[in-house]
Amino acid sequence: VMTMDIVRDIAAMGKAGELQMIFGDDPCSGVHVQQVTKAGKFCAIDDQGSYTFFGMEPACVAKFGQVGAKTWVVHHVGVERIDCMYDADVREGYYTYEGDQLTINAPADGRFPALCDCLGANLTIPNG
Repeated sequence: VMTMDIVRDIAAMGKAGELQMIFGDDPCSGVHVQQVTKAGKFCAIDDQGSYTFFGMEPACVAKFGQVGAKTWVVHHVGVERIDCMYDADVREGYYTYEGDQLTINAPADGRFPALCDCLGANLTIPNG
């Protein structure tokens, strides 16, 4: 998870041709954050308990980084799964709409809607 100010800084440096590129999206993102900080921007990195919130594997049963009730983001998923997860959030009341106004209703207990049905075998895994 990356804040929008860092995303914008990376995008601006990329447009200016100031970013070093390396192979692999994850390591390249790390290199870009390092380059932004070396350019004088502040970036606090907090990965305390990160795998509680980050589903590295798009599965509810995995050896490493599985999706759970407190997952904020799931890595390596395509549009079909993202749509399904968004629909689950709306169905469970995490997002509500009144006209064009979006309200995010953060769960008091920190537990988010169940996503396991969205990660079933009937959905395709990008590049896999």
